[in-house]
Amino acid sequence: MSSDPDWLIRRRVWPRIVEQLRQRIIAAEYHAGSLLPSEGVLCKELRIARNTLRRALAELKQEGLLDTIPSKGWVVAAGEHPHQDRYKYEGIARMLRERIQTGLLPPGALAPSEAALRQEFGISRHTVRSALAVLEREGLVETKQGKGRYVTRRAPAEIGRPGTSNQRG
Repeated sequence: MSSDPDWLIRRRVWPRIVEQLRQRIIAAEYHAGSLLPSEGVLCKELRIARNTLRRALAELKQEGLLDTIPSKGWVVAAGEHPHQDRYKYEGIARMLRERIQTGLLPPGALAPSEAALRQEFGISRHTVRSALAVLEREGLVETKQGKGRYVTRRAPAEIGRPGTSNQRG
């Protein structure tokens, strides 16, 4: 074993893998929004252990260059908002939130039904319910048993602000 303190740093492989992958992303070898090759393929190609690769990928995720999508894999982050609308339900929730913010769906109004949203956006019931659940967690929509979902009477300044309470004025 060497007494040189840089010996350990020179021996680490993952920083070099981070740099290689970063260069591929910058050179658009991996385009924004595209999936990276599987971990197994990258490990074989780079001749490294999966732990080493995962450490490098985690570093690139911290830098904002990569993101993960469950059941899909590692994705090259797209633009300024890499986490925006990874799933359809997030986009539907965003559109409904904008309708509430602009007054197209005023406080107290009946929110569109699941069937109407399915038809309008051509999406599944599960996707609609996921989008509406986001709005309910944010306190923008509430369900009245047997009557439907209604836009809450929150102040417009609070709409879309993360961490706002569910208290209504």
